[in-house]
Amino acid sequence: ALSAGNARFVSSRRTLSTDTEHDDEFRELTARGQHPFATILCCSDSRVVPEFIFDQPVGSIFEVRNAGNVVDEDVLASFEYAVEHLHVPLIVVLGHQGCGGAKAVCEAGDQPLHDHLRALQTHMEGIHEQVMESHDRHDPEVLNRLSEENAKQQALRVLRESPVLDAAVRRGEARL
Repeated sequence: ALSAGNARFVSSRRTLSTDTEHDDEFRELTARGQHPFATILCCSDSRVVPEFIFDQPVGSIFEVRNAGNVVDEDVLASFEYAVEHLHVPLIVVLGHQGCGGAKAVCEAGDQPLHDHLRALQTHMEGIHEQVMESHDRHDPEVLNRLSEENAKQQALRVLRESPVLDAAVRRGEARL
């Protein structure tokens, strides 16, 4: 469903996420409870809206967002809730091109970012080696590669830091 929806988005043929004719039905249905089929960690970037880029209606995606799509305690708690209580069978860690969080970490290199932005570096430690190997290159190709690697590292972090999610994946109850 996500792949098909993304294909519709890419070809400018969204149907599900633009269907306002059935808003009353969606509100009534979702007021009774939620039954999303996917939970998605994505960047807070205003251009990356899961319901739109996957062309899905309200109630289909349990969405978790933060700058840089990084896994922290709140993300793990949200994922565990989705899998344990909502029985969501799919977890997606979604990276994207042009990620400002990855760019900030890359540009900082070994220098700490200020204030709470420092947490981005901490949570993106899995790409630190690649950042240092980029030799101060911050072109789109390098940044997109880092963003992709960050998403992979964040997915691995989910399994490493959440025994609950790791067990659900091993039992086949959830897919990451």
